[in-house]
This record gives sequence, structure tokens and C-alpha cells, in this order.
Amino acid sequence: VLYASKAQEIDARASWNLRSVKFSQGATLSKWAVLLIKDGNHRQEFSGTDDPELAKTVQGFKKMCITSGMRVQSDPRYVVAQLPQKSREDPTRKRAINAIRQSILSMDKVELILVLLSNGDKHIYSGLKHLCDVWLDVHTVCVHQEKIRRDKGQLQYFANVALKLNMKLGGVNHDLDPDSMKWLKQEPTMMVGMDVTHPGPGSLKGTPSIAAVVASIDEKFAQFPASLSIQETRKEVSHINASHLHVRCSPNNCR
Repeated sequence: VLYASKAQEIDARASWNLRSVKFSQGATLSKWAVLLIKDGNHRQEFSGTDDPELAKTVQGFKKMCITSGMRVQSDPRYVVAQLPQKSREDPTRKRAINAIRQSILSMDKVELILVLLSNGDKHIYSGLKHLCDVWLDVHTVCVHQEKIRRDKGQLQYFANVALKLNMKLGGVNHDLDPDSMKWLKQEPTMMVGMDVTHPGPGSLKGTPSIAAVVASIDEKFAQFPASLSIQETRKEVSHINASHLHVRCSPNNCR
């Protein structure tokens, strides 16, 4: 695996250190925002958008993105979403997601939002992703405030998050060495992956299985649009329409 034409070094523990690598192709980030989620976890949350530790943390992350080869053209905008308390009447946190929606709509359109989650509430995470992916059409990268502000391992954490951000903006994190790529580039090639995820133990009877397919759209095999479809429970065959991928290619550059 090559990062910016240099092989990745592996340390004595057989783990990769991404703190000093440059992406094969860094993306450009021009308009972005930081969304601070406040959900009652006062011991781990930043106090607000004027918290000096928040500014220090975000600037440290921005610096890591630049060090990794991205072009970050501006500082982010900051916005807070103060979530209503959990209640039995709202088990899936719909009111909280609406509060997040209002906070995002209160600012000008951006291309990416760094979301600082208060905790691991699955309803907040899934609801926020659905809101931004399906309705608001904006990229999101979610992190936990407890983890991103922790001094120990912070640079490595920044680097790992930067990997996600670079890919979402159309960058290329790494290549394979030329010898390993020869057989893939002998002819115009598309790489396709498919899988079916089945309901786990304890799921309600009749819970559907989820079929997914991804396919490469670039010569570096870095960008893979995805399509998902629900189907009959525990059926392994993928009933999915590949045309949903909207693969942008011509007969000359993919097959």
C-alpha cells in the first residue's frame, strides 16, 4: 500500500502509524462546519462554541488534514444543537433529530459537517445520518467528543478521521504499488462487491435482510458508490438493481 508514492511503515507492534503519511490524492475542503451536539453528557461535552479547548481541538484536526495532503481553504463555522431530553413518548429521538435539523438549517450551506456527538445514542447517529444523507444532501463525519478531545492518541485519532473526510470529498487515500495494479489495468475494469446482511439474534420475526452492492468508478479503484435494498428475511441472493449505483463511466473507461 502506497501513500503519496511511499510505502507505509509498520512499527514493531505490526500496526500502521498514519500520523506522518500524505494521502495519494488530497481533496479540497472549502466550506465546512462543526456541529456540537449537547445531550446532557456534561462531563464529556465541550461547554459551547466559545470553549477554548474546542477551538484547539478543531485547529489540531485541521492541521492534521493539511499535513495529510488535503487543501483546507477556510476555518469551519460552528453551530450547537441542544437536544431535548429522552422521553418514553419519543423512543427514537425524533424531537432531537428535528433540533439538529433546525441547527443545520440556521447556517449557510456547507459541503461537510464534522459532528461532535455527545454519546453513543444509536437513534441520534442513525437519525442524523438519514437527515443529512437523504434530506439535506450534506456529507457528515461523526466523532465522539470524549475521544477527539483525549490527549492520549489524539494525533492518530485525527489521522483516522481525516481518512474518512478525504474519501467523502472525492480524494484518494492510498494506491497499490504499480506491480500489484498491472493485472487490473490491462483492460478498462470495474471492481464490484456485493453482500447480504441478515437480522441478528433477538431481531423481530420478519425483519428484512439488507442487500448491498458497490462498484468502482475511477482508475485508482478508490471511489465506490453504494446501493442498498431490503429483501426477504435471511435470503442470501442479492435482489438489487445495479443501475441504482449511477455509475459514471463510458465503454472506454469501465466494464
